[in-house]
Amino acid sequence: MFTKFKVSSQAIRQLKNKGGKIDLIDQTKSDKSFYNDILNVATGNDGIINGTKLQHLDFPSINKEYDVFISYSHSDDKDALYLASWLNNHCQLTCFLDSTVWHSADALLKVIDDKYCWQPDSDTYSYKKRNYSTSHVHAMLSMAMHDIINRSECCIVIDSNNSFPLKDGIEKGTLSPWIYEEIAFITHMRPKLPSRYKNHFSMRLFSTGGQLCESRDVQGLKIKYNVDLGLFPPLCCDDIYSLRDGYNALERLYISKQVFSEV
Repeated sequence: MFTKFKVSSQAIRQLKNKGGKIDLIDQTKSDKSFYNDILNVATGNDGIINGTKLQHLDFPSINKEYDVFISYSHSDDKDALYLASWLNNHCQLTCFLDSTVWHSADALLKVIDDKYCWQPDSDTYSYKKRNYSTSHVHAMLSMAMHDIINRSECCIVIDSNNSFPLKDGIEKGTLSPWIYEEIAFITHMRPKLPSRYKNHFSMRLFSTGGQLCESRDVQGLKIKYNVDLGLFPPLCCDDIYSLRDGYNALERLYISKQVFSEV
């Protein structure tokens, strides 16, 4: 990862009004049979699930590099999809948006739990086994997400009331563990200068000081995570719209936002 920005949901809606209708990127769709199949493929003759193999099957593309990683609440799915599609169509930028690349962690977990954690005698799931299966699936997703962020040049966080519904002065809070984790990864990851800029630019890096799949709200359980978006320079509608139909969109964005100065 090289640099990071934030964009408000309002700015994306302004982009929709200005940019008009576009062809949207296809989103992934999988049924229960898909998860059963990949679980069978990842399970050895000894009955042990190969977590590394399962991770690559259900969370593919962890070896690909992306221009932009988009962190967002799934309640803002339409805005995130439009932003990713606009950047892809008009700027030729490859965007990582979990709904277009990855499958559902919850759906995978449900298949594993049905097979390994269900107790027919009591007609319930084993609490202990479910804790074990959940920790494994979430660990796979967390590591895959970290790897994708590391392989993305630019990260954009969609700043909305859905992502950060809690506010205390200038401090914001999220109820999503995935958004919290993405922000933490992005904030603390050491900036990596793209090879094309080496020996060409004098860099002025911003100081370092979300999804794949957000889990559904658990009734009665809410856990707050404080986040600091002060280190994420904001993008407005015009910042994004000005990148259309040109070349080297990210390079032009970096210059306009003074991420670096040409020498």
